[in-house]
Amino acid sequence: ARIVDECDCGLIYASDSAEELASRIEALRDLGLRRTLGVNGRQAVEQRYNWEVDEQTLLASAQQLGDRHGC
Repeated sequence: ARIVDECDCGLIYASDSAEELASRIEALRDLGLRRTLGVNGRQAVEQRYNWEVDEQTLLASAQQLGDRHGC
């Protein structure tokens, strides 16, 4: 839910609320909303949530650890 909220790439509802789910499904009838959520989701994956970004984050963290310990 955090990523969906931060990236505005979907609709969130309480898992125990059939009414909220129905409301979100109804909202998705809006073509403009679907397009916006889709574009935002694609951008999130391309820019933040992919292996290339994760690789760079991991390598930078490993480098910092190595620097701290003289490796």
